[in-house]
Amino acid sequence: MGFLLAFFLLCSPFSLIIIWYGGKKEIGSRKTFWITFFFSPIIGLIAVLLSETKEIRNFDYYGELLKLTELKEKNVISEKEFDIEKRKVDSSRYEKENPVADKAGVYYYLIFLGVLTLILIGMFLLVAAGGGDAVAPFVYTLF
Repeated sequence: MGFLLAFFLLCSPFSLIIIWYGGKKEIGSRKTFWITFFFSPIIGLIAVLLSETKEIRNFDYYGELLKLTELKEKNVISEKEFDIEKRKVDSSRYEKENPVADKAGVYYYLIFLGVLTLILIGMFLLVAAGGGDAVAPFVYTLF
């Protein structure tokens, strides 16, 4: 058990970098977190490297507005329909020009690291407070 804990603590920064980088790829940081957590950082790195990069979508905002304006001028669409379509184009402008990097896996990893730290602190406090013969051998086998 001590070997697993030491391996986790040594690989923690490496795993965090892999998960962060996975958020920029199509695989996403959540899947990268679970692969890294259940298998190893090496398998997670391989999965991230095999995944495709999120493509930046070419969104021609002004071209879309020009098309809508032409349709309105030709009376193909009404003023109300023009306003509705213009709002749709405006709302999708930022989303399509700037793909969002997925950071949820990084948060999962930090939460897991915090919970593990709290558990270890609790075990140390149990031993320090005289946790008895049942607790001490278990805690000592971790290290």
